[in-house]
Amino acid sequence: MNGNLGTVAMYGRISTSSGHDTTLGQLFAWEGGMWIMILSALFGIRRMLRNFRRPEATSLGELVPSTGQPRAHRAGAPLTLLTACASVLAAGYFIILAALHAKYSEISIPGAAIFAASTGLNAFGTGTLAGLASNLTNDTLKVKRLGLLTLGVGFMVRALADTQQWEWQNWFAPLGWLNVVDPFGEGSIGNLTVIAIAVVGSSGALVGVDKQRQCGAGMPPARVGKPARAHRLPTPLHTRLYLDRGSRFTWNIVAACLGLFLALLSGSMQELMTQDETTGKLFRDMFPAEELETAFLTYTSEFVGLLLAIATVGTALNYRHEEKTHLVEVQRAAGIKRSTPMVLATISTIWTALSCTLAAVAGTTAGAAIASQHPATARKVAVIASASQLFPMLAIGGIAILIQGSAPKLSALSWVPLLYCGTISLFGPLLKLPEWLSKTSAFGHTINYTSVTASAFVPQAIMVAIAVVAATLASSRVPARRFARHPTAGRGYWKHD
Repeated sequence: MNGNLGTVAMYGRISTSSGHDTTLGQLFAWEGGMWIMILSALFGIRRMLRNFRRPEATSLGELVPSTGQPRAHRAGAPLTLLTACASVLAAGYFIILAALHAKYSEISIPGAAIFAASTGLNAFGTGTLAGLASNLTNDTLKVKRLGLLTLGVGFMVRALADTQQWEWQNWFAPLGWLNVVDPFGEGSIGNLTVIAIAVVGSSGALVGVDKQRQCGAGMPPARVGKPARAHRLPTPLHTRLYLDRGSRFTWNIVAACLGLFLALLSGSMQELMTQDETTGKLFRDMFPAEELETAFLTYTSEFVGLLLAIATVGTALNYRHEEKTHLVEVQRAAGIKRSTPMVLATISTIWTALSCTLAAVAGTTAGAAIASQHPATARKVAVIASASQLFPMLAIGGIAILIQGSAPKLSALSWVPLLYCGTISLFGPLLKLPEWLSKTSAFGHTINYTSVTASAFVPQAIMVAIAVVAATLASSRVPARRFARHPTAGRGYWKHD
C-alpha cells in the first residue's frame, strides 16, 4: 500500500512500525483515520469561525467590548468553546473505539485513547489556524472561505509529506498528526505531548494577534478602492441565492476537484491488489461480489456525497443564524409572508445539493475517463453513482430544515443524521457490519450501474418523499411562531402566538 502514490496521497502511509502483518487497528487508522481527521477539522473550523469573526458582521460582535471585558476574551471565549467541543469529540471517538475493542482485539484501548486525542487536537489545531487566517482579511464574510482554504492547504502539505517521505513535514499539518503519533503502532505519547504543547502555543498566538486589531477589521490596513458593483436582485429568491453564492461556489470547486482526484485512483486498483497480499485480501473482503474498479468508484462517490452533505446541512442552518440576528425579520418587513424566508432557505438548500452533485459528477466522470482501463463503462458507473448521492443529500437537508422550522433550539441535532450515516457508510465495509445495518444509512443505497432495476429506485423515492414532507412541515410550522429573541434577552427564544 505504501508503494502506490495514489493511495499514499489519498490516505497517507500505513504504519509498519510493528514489524509484523498489518493489523486491523493500523488499517482503521490508515483508511478511516484520514476521513475522520478531515471531518474533525471541518467541525473545528466551523465551530471556531462561527463564534470568532462571523459575529462581527452583526451587532453581536460588539457585546464583549461593550461589557468592559479585555480584548483577549474576544478570541479566548471561542477558543474555550472549541476546547470543550474538541474534548467531547475526542471522548466520543474513544467510546466508539473502546466498544469496538470488545469485538476486534487488534483495536487496542491505548491505541484508541491516542487516536481519540489526536482527532481532538486536530479539530482544535485546525480551528485555531483558521482563526489566525481569518485575521488576514477585513471582510468578515470571507472568513469561511479562508477556513476552507486552511484545510485544503493542510491536506496538500500532508499529501506532499507522505508521497515524498518527508516525515518531518507532517508536524506542520494537523491532518498529518495521526502519522506522527502512530496510535495503533508505536503509540508515541511523547509526540502527542509535543503536539498538545504546540496547539496551546498556537491558541496563545491567536489571542495575542487578535488583541492588536480593531473589532470588525483584520490585521492588514483597510484599502480604499472602488465601491462594489451594485447587484440587481429583483426578487427575494435572487437575494437568497446571492447571499449563499460564496459558500456554494467554494463547495462546487471542492466537489469537482475531490471527485476528479479520487476517480483518478481507480485505474491503480488492480495494481494495488497485486502489490501486497494483505491489501488484496482487504479489498476482496470489502467488495466480495463486485468488480473492483466499479466498487471503488461507488465507494468514493459515497464519500464525496457524505462530504457534500455537510454543505447541504450548513446551508439549511443559515436560516437559524439569520433568525437569531433578525435578518429574517428584515426580509419579512418587505411585506412577504412569514413562511417565505423558510421556503427560500429550502430552495437554496436544494440548489446547493443539486449544484454540488453536478460538480461531483463532472469531476468523477472526468477522472474515471482518464484513469480507467475501460473508460466507457467507468464513465457510466461514475455518473450514476455520483448522481444518486443527490437523494440522501436532499433527505438529510430536509430533516435539517424541519428541525429549523419546528424545534430551532435543537438545531445542533441537524448534524446527527449525517454523523450516523457517515459512520455506517465509511466503516461498514471495513468492520463487516451486517447488510441490514449498512442499509440504514441513507448513503447505503447508491445505484450500481451493473444492476439497475426498478427496485433500486425505491429507496431514492423514499428519500425524496422524506425531503418533501419535511420541507412542507417546516414551512407550515413557521407562521405559528414569533421571531427569535436576541441571544442575550434571557431564556426562551420562541413564543407561540
